[in-house]
Amino acid sequence: MFPQELLVALPSGSILTSIRTITRNVRTMLIESSDDSHPGSFFKLFETNLDQTHPSGYQKYEEKLRNVEAYYLRMKITRGWNDFIAVHAIEAEGRPMECIVK
Repeated sequence: MFPQELLVALPSGSILTSIRTITRNVRTMLIESSDDSHPGSFFKLFETNLDQTHPSGYQKYEEKLRNVEAYYLRMKITRGWNDFIAVHAIEAEGRPMECIVK
C-alpha cells in the first residue's frame, strides 16, 4: 500500500517559507519540491516521522523553510500507522517569484 504520492502544482512559481500539513494515520512522510516549470527533478525539503493520530483525529505538522523556490510540491507517504491514511490539507506559505524582464 505504500509509498503513496501526491503532486501539488502551485498557481505560479513561489518562494516558500513554510509548509503545513493535516493528516491522519501517517507515520512517515517526505516533502520534495521542483523549481522547474515542468515537474521533472525533485529535491528533498524534509522528511518526518509523525506520532500516532491524536485523540482529535488529526496530525498537524509545520516545517519552516528558507526561501525555497518551487513550482511543484510532492508529498510521499512511505509508512502509515495502519493501511488507511488521509491527507486533509497541505498549505504552502510564501510569496510569488518576481518576474525579471531584461
